[in-house]
Formats: sequence, structure tokens, C-alpha cells
Amino acid sequence: MGALHGVDGHFDLVPPPTPTRSGSPISLRIGIGISELAPTIILIGELDDWSPAKDCERWMERRAGKGAPVKLVIYPGAYHSFDLPNVGNGRQFFGHWLKYDVDAAQRSVLEMREFFAAQLAK
Repeated sequence: MGALHGVDGHFDLVPPPTPTRSGSPISLRIGIGISELAPTIILIGELDDWSPAKDCERWMERRAGKGAPVKLVIYPGAYHSFDLPNVGNGRQFFGHWLKYDVDAAQRSVLEMREFFAAQLAK
């Protein structure tokens, strides 16, 4: 299983989260083919203006029933970088709003662990 991190349509494979690197392992834009090959989880903030949740929802509709399992989790009220404590109470970065959300970050770690555990149990 792999994880992707995307910024403005460019994607890099990233290592799975460790106790020192928690949070959202994936952000997708339309057109990425990795989800056809490997189980994928998308953890995204509802208010993310860098990787909009609406794009992920549309992508999920288009890919329904195709490829490997994909799960989309949208955190209400959360922004881009909701899982990064050093972002703090919010800041602008390249014209986008970043803000840490402790609740969303903690829930994302649980979601990710549950998803990967379920996929590895198959």
C-alpha cells in the first residue's frame, strides 16, 4: 500500500505515518492512477482550499466500483495541513489557509490505522 501527498496537482509517494509523522497520508486530484493498483484512503479537510474536498468527492463518483478499495473521509471545519501541529492556529501559505485541528488530526490517525489494518487483514 502506498500513500500520496499532493500539492497543486503534483504528487510524491511518501512513507507510511510513524509515531513522529501522523496525519493525512493522502491527497488526490483527478487523474491519479495509483488507486487502481493499491488500497487508498483520502483524509481531507472540508475547508481545504489547496486540495478541495469537492474534487475528491467528484473523483470518487467517477471511479465508483473501479480499481482497488478507496475510502474518502472529509473532516468538517478542517483546513489544509489539519494534521500539522507546527501550523498552529492558522496561517497563509502561497495564498492558501493552513490550520492545525487537533480533533481532525487524531481522528485521521485512527481512520488511517483502521483502514490499513482492514486492508492488510485481507
